[in-house]
Amino acid sequence: MNRGGDYKHSVKGNTEFIVGKLTFGKLIFLSIVTLALSSFGPLSLFAPIPMAISFLLYGVKYTGSLSALIMVAMVTASKLIPGADFLLSQASVYFVASVFGFFASRVIVKRQEPVKGLIQWSSALLLLIAGGVIVLSIASEFTLVNQIETFVTKSFEEALQRPEVKERLDAGGQEARALSSILNDPQMVVKTLLEWSFTAMFVGVFFSMWLTLYLVLRNVVIWKETHNYPYTLKDFVSFKAPDFMIYGLLAGMVMIVAGEYIHPLAEVIGFNITYSLGVFYFFQGFGVFMASLDWLGFRGFLRTALTVFTIFLGYKMIALVGVLDLFFDFETKLKKKSRSEGDIL
Repeated sequence: MNRGGDYKHSVKGNTEFIVGKLTFGKLIFLSIVTLALSSFGPLSLFAPIPMAISFLLYGVKYTGSLSALIMVAMVTASKLIPGADFLLSQASVYFVASVFGFFASRVIVKRQEPVKGLIQWSSALLLLIAGGVIVLSIASEFTLVNQIETFVTKSFEEALQRPEVKERLDAGGQEARALSSILNDPQMVVKTLLEWSFTAMFVGVFFSMWLTLYLVLRNVVIWKETHNYPYTLKDFVSFKAPDFMIYGLLAGMVMIVAGEYIHPLAEVIGFNITYSLGVFYFFQGFGVFMASLDWLGFRGFLRTALTVFTIFLGYKMIALVGVLDLFFDFETKLKKKSRSEGDIL
């Protein structure tokens, strides 16, 4: 391995190079998987994972070059091919997946402690996003709010002209009325977007980075031969939120409950604080959940199914467990109980 984290390679013919046991075709395959995941709504959340593995196996030079080529091709096609406008948004998702994949791979390449790497690189990404927003706001003659209003209004006007939307509205019913009220009131949508933009960005970045690192570390067998990483998945899920963070969480809850007596925006601020800090308690609660699965002896498909179900459907309960873990230290108790039962057996 060279100093930049890339791997030495040799050229074989004009179409293939070898990086250890890896071929250029496998690099393309990982990019295609990323592209496919980027195209399917909720599954785009998993798109950074093959990209992170690609960065780990092939390095920045080859993965970055191929990713840039794919994005340029999609943007070009969206401009030249009639009806291919969707490729522009897909290229944007692919770009975001590439950024998350790159940042997640840096944790392993730099041999950082995984929790520290999660905090560092997620914070760096948030700073980059904030900097980009500030630069765009300064460079544009319109304010950010005006740009959002214009975008949302135009998008809703275009949506109202689509045959499938007209068909749904003409069908009537509660769903049609709800859709009509949203599409005919873009100002309300803009207001909601602005109120929840901080939480969406903060939680989205940290959770996406956490999920990427979790699955990359869970599939360590793919890249362990190319990186001597000294930490394991167990180190990653043993997340502990700082004790002082509970005061911020309590302050947020107080603002939610008493917001109407404090300030018109207090309730919104309280929700933003609570959800933003709640993501860290989710990380902590998930460690307790994994320790409980170890104690119960769940393995294989059942363990995987329960994990997926918990991450996406039981996240609020897991966050609550994370908060309670500050006072009861469930994980330590589970380990002690497991050891004592082992001695009895």
